[in-house]
Amino acid sequence: MASQHDASEQPERDLIRRKVARLCRRWRLPKSEIAVIEHDLGVHLRLQRDEYDAAQASLATFIDRISTHWLNSYLRHRFAAKRDPRREECSLDELVRDAAGKAAARHELLEEASTDSQLIHDLRRDLATLRDLLPSDAHRRYLDAKARGGTTNSIAIELGVCRPRVEVIELEVREVAITIGLGEYLSR
Repeated sequence: MASQHDASEQPERDLIRRKVARLCRRWRLPKSEIAVIEHDLGVHLRLQRDEYDAAQASLATFIDRISTHWLNSYLRHRFAAKRDPRREECSLDELVRDAAGKAAARHELLEEASTDSQLIHDLRRDLATLRDLLPSDAHRRYLDAKARGGTTNSIAIELGVCRPRVEVIELEVREVAITIGLGEYLSR
């Protein structure tokens, strides 16, 4: 027979399970991480439970805010590790084997960058592809404003929406860009 303590934690576990499942689907995280994320978030929520004040918000709202903040921090940390330039250190002068098996300096094997005009042409083509795949006119207008060097505030004014909405649009544009393999542009 389940104790009263277990019964009171069931809604919390269900909320964690739903939030983590949505997170893993949205960010295409491997299913093997689900149990680990659920466990870590559960531990964090138990540690924060003493901060709950029923006069300020309902328990569901408190759990939602704490878990949303923790999951955002988790994603920031997880994806920052992938972008870290120290992740894989190597020297361009290091000797490596080429396709024929001969030793050569790594920098000799790297493809030379094509001309600037070719790079600009490729960038325009990729942005046009991305623009065509965006779900709405607001997303396309966001991309156009961002390409002109707009800030979040200036884009919010131009689109006539609030700043948090612009941040949501930015995340959705990033998601589409990553899906079609244009994530490299986002780190520049």
